[in-house]
Amino acid sequence: FTLERAREEMAAIGAQLERELPDTHRGWGVNTRPLQEEFVGAQARVVFALLAAAAAAVLLIGCANIANLLLARGLTRAREVAVRTALGASRGRLVRQMLVESLVLALAGCALGLLLAHWGLGLLRTALGADIRIMERAVVDWRVLVFAAGAAVLSTLFFGLLPALQSVRPDVNHALRDGARATGGVRTRRLRATLVASEVAMAVLFVVVSLLFMRTLDAL
Repeated sequence: FTLERAREEMAAIGAQLERELPDTHRGWGVNTRPLQEEFVGAQARVVFALLAAAAAAVLLIGCANIANLLLARGLTRAREVAVRTALGASRGRLVRQMLVESLVLALAGCALGLLLAHWGLGLLRTALGADIRIMERAVVDWRVLVFAAGAAVLSTLFFGLLPALQSVRPDVNHALRDGARATGGVRTRRLRATLVASEVAMAVLFVVVSLLFMRTLDAL
């Protein structure tokens, strides 16, 4: 049963009503569209787009923060990396190990986020009531799982690779020296400063998007 067939049948019913009840139905037609468009129209799409932008901003802020923490953690592991490099460990192997550690961290956050999403949907259904039909399709299904896992992997690649590459470039002689403190080079400090600046910029973007969302929701 296609949308075109439904439109044809409803148009025929509308024409029949116009013939049978000309006083009340003359000049009127029938507009047939999917139920989803009734709930997710043009205005609702703006709301969902703003929500998606806010969620993306929060994700980027969190990723930049974690990347900065991984950079700091890499400085504390400079001696360990130097020892493993002196023993013959390749940079590729060290990078892969650190990426795996970042991936485990990302997947743990992904699992926690999915649990919170499932719990939050239950609260939302309770708050909105059973009459909101669109909530019937708001579920944490396999598509949500695939999207969340993909976001975790991409976040690891984009925000875990730079800290990993920076961590496997220590000065071996300096790192192995007793009492040496790992403070990081100029490149590392610049990268950390860039990440902090990007966090501030994305936080400002998040505030702006939140204000736009509230104004749009109020207008709707």
